[in-house]
Amino acid sequence: MDQEIYKPWRPLDDIPAELMVYALYDDCEGVRVLLADVQTGLGPPHLLINFDESEAYRNLDECRRLKTFGEAQGFPCSCSLFTVENSRWLQWFNDENLGIPFDERIEYKHYSIITQADFIDVISGFEPIVEWLR
Repeated sequence: MDQEIYKPWRPLDDIPAELMVYALYDDCEGVRVLLADVQTGLGPPHLLINFDESEAYRNLDECRRLKTFGEAQGFPCSCSLFTVENSRWLQWFNDENLGIPFDERIEYKHYSIITQADFIDVISGFEPIVEWLR
């Protein structure tokens, strides 16, 4: 498999370079990640990323992803949000389904949210809703 490539993902123009996770939710509204600007601390405004139809997610402490940091293209980067091309995790996801697509019209993407403390990955066939909560 080709080398993973982490491409900066900028769903809004005014997203700070360094974010931290304020909260992570998995409930009937989907997988939602609430982020705060490292420079301003945990107070508002918060950036909400809502994967209302995700297929899978995982969250690891960023220091547990040293192999990924060492092998992937796209680091270092002055941003926290990425899409991943040539994703090994997405390949694993497809292999687990024995290559049988849930819906052939859907193209799944691997999104990564990388902060100083968290490395959150999400697989979704739909672009998440991204908005500022002030």
